[in-house]
Amino acid sequence: MWFKIMDITAVTSIGGKGTRIESISYGKPKGLLEINGKTVIYKIAEQIALCGIKKLFLLRGYKSELFDNEIIKIENQLDLEITSYIEKEPLGECGALWEIRNQINSKDVLFVLGDIVFDVDLQRFIDFHERLDSQFSLITHITSHPEDSDLIRATNGTQISDFKFKNQEKNNSFRGFLGNAGISLFNTEILDLIKSDSNIKNKTVFRNLAYEFFKLFKRIYSYNTSEYIKDIGTPERLKKVIEDDKNNQIKEKNYKFKQKCLFLDRDNTLIKCTKGNYILDPNDIQIKKDKISKIINLRK
Repeated sequence: MWFKIMDITAVTSIGGKGTRIESISYGKPKGLLEINGKTVIYKIAEQIALCGIKKLFLLRGYKSELFDNEIIKIENQLDLEITSYIEKEPLGECGALWEIRNQINSKDVLFVLGDIVFDVDLQRFIDFHERLDSQFSLITHITSHPEDSDLIRATNGTQISDFKFKNQEKNNSFRGFLGNAGISLFNTEILDLIKSDSNIKNKTVFRNLAYEFFKLFKRIYSYNTSEYIKDIGTPERLKKVIEDDKNNQIKEKNYKFKQKCLFLDRDNTLIKCTKGNYILDPNDIQIKKDKISKIINLRK
């Protein structure tokens, strides 16, 4: 298979303890939990290697020595050169990015959270990033748990206009449903532009890199996809991912395969609207509630 030469370094953070899932992980790091015979970190590495990226940095922390054998296995089976940075103290999701900055020589960084399982056409995402001449792009998706998610709004479809953090107090003016999927692509020089704040212990790409860049330049893009991306942060989510993988529901959502699409009319299909009138005020919207159950069935 022919690959475009990628001027991209992949970085994955696998240092978290996974306290919410310890009832079934029994102290094992989340990245080493298995999805039908493959560890989470192996499945992430597979996706990275498939799009032609050759270099992967692993930001390691909690029980980092347990990853050694899995890393050897990945390097032997996948076309990836893996470098590890082991944190002496927890630096949060992305705090170690500034520690390895001088070792990243590529134009861009593909950052992937270490507790997600996904099957995404990453080449399409990279093409989107390059086509828009973007310095910072986030993969987003409609979240099934907005109350426990970082959210964005992209009012024109791609350019992000607002952020909301999962630990932030409810903001009644925020009407967002696109969740941060945990995969981002950004220009390496942003790490020089935005300095690491030593007072912030739990740094995240979404809040301490993407949002800080947004405040400076307001030009950051959302790549919204319906492809499969789920975190395994709770026992229920892990069980669902294992079930979906068994049923081949993860792979089939990749945009390399044809997808089903349903187009719905709005006026007098989804909302009530008198013939000849237009809905100009949000307060005039009346949902045709009898249609909701039908749409739910179509979605299934």
